[in-house]
Amino acid sequence: MPINTLLAIQEMLLNRVLRLDPETVGGLRQLSGKVAKLEFDHASYYCIFTSTAVCLSKDYDGLVDLVLGGSIFDFIRMGLFKNGMASTTIPIQISGDMEFARQFRDFFANVEIDWEEQLSQVVGDGVAYPLAQCLRLMKQWAKRSVESISQNVKDYLQAETDLLVSKEELQIFFSDIDGLRDEVARLQARIARLQRK
Repeated sequence: MPINTLLAIQEMLLNRVLRLDPETVGGLRQLSGKVAKLEFDHASYYCIFTSTAVCLSKDYDGLVDLVLGGSIFDFIRMGLFKNGMASTTIPIQISGDMEFARQFRDFFANVEIDWEEQLSQVVGDGVAYPLAQCLRLMKQWAKRSVESISQNVKDYLQAETDLLVSKEELQIFFSDIDGLRDEVARLQARIARLQRK
């Protein structure tokens, strides 16, 4: 499937989901004219905010307000968490307008869709409640699974392949650098004293 067709489908689905939350319209007006570039796994695309929708594009020649970079896995994790704590533990690189970055995060984090109401319009009230409960349980399971896989990959990379350094090793390394910097400063001072004599 061509990338432009895939983006068009993603854009249509995204905007359809956003329209399910009446509060989203006000958020779109606030972000209108802003552009965010998402970079992941050797691919990138642009989120262009208008007053009525979010447009997705592979190409954009104008000024970009925000660049978010990370793996597709990081972006999925970010989508599963609504609280601020989780966003600090996900290694997404951010550059550009930090106020827009906060607004961007808040916009998507605050989308609240009453799935039970949406389901009840299709299948009726009697079936909608158990289906909504099932969806909630699936989301919780997905969140736990992503966290577990993420931790397992991190542990594997640290313990088995030595590709990642543990926090403790990193702190020891930084402490050694600080000590070395202090020793170099003392040596420079001693050399300067000897040169004066």
